Amino acid sequence: MGALQVRNATAADAEAIAELVNHAFLVERFFVDGDRTNPAAVSRLLETGTFYRRLGHVEVGTAPFPNGERVKLPCRFIVMAKPLG
Repeated sequence: MGALQVRNATAADAEAIAELVNHAFLVERFFVDGDRTNPAAVSRLLETGTFYRRLGHVEVGTAPFPNGERVKLPCRFIVMAKPLG
């Protein structure tokens, strides 16, 4: 078996990444309607490099979902912060 090769994702990977993420979050389907993401959203993240933990953000609490979201059960956001300086 060959060595594992790791590379940064590109825009060409957006569809496969979205499919993988949505599959990983199938367990949420009993309380959240719809997919977690889509190729366009993944492409935006890849373009902007918005991956929070890699940038030093840490989890500091939770916040409620906004009214009007398509949830089936009560849900909360994870709140993240990054020390300044």
